[in-house]
Amino acid sequence: MSIDVCICTHNPRLELFTIILTAIANQTLSKDAYQVWIIDNASNPPISNSDLAPLAQAGITYYLLQEPRLGTMYARELASQAIPGEALILVDDDNELSPNYLEIAIEILDRCPEIGYFGGKLLSGIKVDYPQWMEELLPYLGIKNLGDEPISKCIEGDYYWGEWEPPCAGAVIRKVVLQQYFKNLQKLAPNLVLGRRGKQGLLSMADSWLANCAYELGLECAYQPRLQLIHHINPERLQFEYLFKLLYNYGRSDVILKKILDRPIRSNSIESIAEKIEWWQTGGISIGYFICLMALEAGFNAELSCDNSIDFVTLLEQAFQQKLTSDLQELVTTQQTLTITQQELTDDRQELTAIQQTLTITQQELTVVQQTLTITQQELNAAQQELSDARAQIRLMEQSKFRQLLHSFTSLR
Repeated sequence: MSIDVCICTHNPRLELFTIILTAIANQTLSKDAYQVWIIDNASNPPISNSDLAPLAQAGITYYLLQEPRLGTMYARELASQAIPGEALILVDDDNELSPNYLEIAIEILDRCPEIGYFGGKLLSGIKVDYPQWMEELLPYLGIKNLGDEPISKCIEGDYYWGEWEPPCAGAVIRKVVLQQYFKNLQKLAPNLVLGRRGKQGLLSMADSWLANCAYELGLECAYQPRLQLIHHINPERLQFEYLFKLLYNYGRSDVILKKILDRPIRSNSIESIAEKIEWWQTGGISIGYFICLMALEAGFNAELSCDNSIDFVTLLEQAFQQKLTSDLQELVTTQQTLTITQQELTDDRQELTAIQQTLTITQQELTVVQQTLTITQQELNAAQQELSDARAQIRLMEQSKFRQLLHSFTSLR
């Protein structure tokens, strides 16, 4: 079995694009078992054959097609019409495939005919620092790692998103699924078309619609972790402004997808917003993450045109007012605590001063006692000296008397 690699690109970063093409050229799969289709989606300047040198140098068969209408939908439509094979791999111009990616993809296609649309691990190639709170938003940027166990499922009945569904980046798709996608697309009004259009058109969830097309054909979608690629996300996408717009358009896309699938749109946005507001107010999430989640809800509400749509701006203003009131109350409580602590500190200082004064008096008394002891010692020394002198005088007197008696005794003889 052979496979086609489809790269839809718009103004690629050429240095990175060379890395992406080199990874495709160096696959373990035999070079005659795959060919590459590059769909230049209105790049300025256009992609040239010189930009595709890694493929040519490796002897890889490739085709360069031009699609002047900006949008991934148009680029993939052209690819589906041109590609002759039964399956293709959708590769973005920032997806660096692991060396055995194509070999594993063909193995799964042959071994699992029940799977129509699948992908694997999308590992981060981010090389710049970003705030910790952005980590939770990386799945929206195409980072996915659900572990090492495969997951697959075919949904019957009402569609719902599942973790087994792959992002389009690196996805392997049978051509019948892609054909079903464009067959359904012909029935849609222009305002219900999902998919990216350059840097400004950030509508998403085309991957979810592709998954639903697989379900319509009775095919499964799957997460196959043996497939791995590095997603070299443009650092510009880690800017707060971009993430805000991205999440806003994800909210819009959620409503559009439900309209496409003719699914009921439950107006639970008030409860969802209230839950996130409480989460933020209680310190569960950072302000940056909270605002991006609010952008998601705002996009959902903006696209939802029904009588019970909520006044999002008013609700958000109320949330910030409640948060401000809560913070002020906490500040007052903290100030009161500090005042009490300051009073306790003042009391402790007064007590310390009293102790110091007591110690000073005690020291003075001790000095007096020491002086008294010094005088007493001097008096004792003087008394001891007088006693010693008296004893010496007594000995002299006794010696004098003894000599007199001895003289008297001698005279009598």
